[in-house]
Amino acid sequence: MIACLRFLLIPLALCAVALPCRAALYKCTEGGATVYADQPCSAAQAPAITPAPLPVVPALKTPPAPPRAKAEAAPATRRDTGPSRAEAAAKKKCDKLALRRRWAEQDLQETRSQPLRAQDKQLENARRKARRADEQYRLECPAPA
Repeated sequence: MIACLRFLLIPLALCAVALPCRAALYKCTEGGATVYADQPCSAAQAPAITPAPLPVVPALKTPPAPPRAKAEAAPATRRDTGPSRAEAAAKKKCDKLALRRRWAEQDLQETRSQPLRAQDKQLENARRKARRADEQYRLECPAPA
């Protein structure tokens, strides 16, 4: 806390010194002597030094918008060169689901080849797994044309 105050003390002191510098300064002649004061003279003289007006900063110019033809042509050329990212992601997901579906079918076939006693619960689980993998594949991936 004290360290923050120490860093704020210097800028605050500079601001306090800078404020009187912006005040108007009046040049008065009293008894043949020239006197400078921050208050107007008794004879309503004009200030000798007036504060400079603050500089005017021009607004930032925005760059002109590109023509629509160029903006619309760029996505069209991108589409023509190959599949978009969304299409590639969908294909990857379908391939993954097809692989899971195939593995579930293989597990089901292996379970069917086991002896009957050990097969009951495992066969039911393998069927459920294969059915769910098939449902998920059909839901996510369109039917091949």
